[in-house]
Amino acid sequence: MKDSFLYWNKAFRLYGIQATLRQAVISISDPSNENLSTVMIKVEDFLKIFGVSDFQYKALEIEYQSVFSSVVHASNHPSGIKHDSGLILFSLIRICGLTRIYESGFQSGRSSQIILAAAHDSSSVRVVSSDIRVREIPLLLRHSGNFELRIIHSKISKFWVNLNLSLKPELWFLDSDNGFHFQLAELRAAAKHSSFIVVNNSHVSKACDIFAEESQFERHDFLDTNRVLTIFSRREPLNKAV
Repeated sequence: MKDSFLYWNKAFRLYGIQATLRQAVISISDPSNENLSTVMIKVEDFLKIFGVSDFQYKALEIEYQSVFSSVVHASNHPSGIKHDSGLILFSLIRICGLTRIYESGFQSGRSSQIILAAAHDSSSVRVVSSDIRVREIPLLLRHSGNFELRIIHSKISKFWVNLNLSLKPELWFLDSDNGFHFQLAELRAAAKHSSFIVVNNSHVSKACDIFAEESQFERHDFLDTNRVLTIFSRREPLNKAV
């Protein structure tokens, strides 16, 4: 009897740990409260905020698993976007049909490959990534006519202005841990044309806090392992004629 009890106790504990690992913490900013309310939520429930149904999620998850496995296998760099954050980014691009995307911070190119796969790599897709230095460009990106990598040494604010004029990105992905003033300036630049601004941070950002207060974007924070994925979505539809 004792052995049976210990067996089932261990089994239930293991099930509980697995269930916990499949969940993430989402902090949704409440406009009437300066504090963030925190609840436990699964990735698929987080995506419902952006109109992703259970049926759509299952199909997206299956396709994403194949993409993520191939991307990780092809990359020699241990860092890069986390699994669940990548799934959210992939789903958002695919379900909203986004084709003009800018990524700030290339590093290993893992997220760039996920973005390109999510956008179907069709003729109308344009993905631009930038960084101050790059070690290696993955083979998939080197042979894609829809991807462009730009190395920026100075005058970053001028680059953002030109980017907004030429690309008019629908989604702006900040995939780098920059200082407060730099990140806030980039968020403000991203707000010019983007319907979505996604920030991949190692911590909850003060720049994101200020931008959320001053902008016309809704904010949602997703905790993925030791990273925080912040998504800003425009409250009002963007005038495409702008």
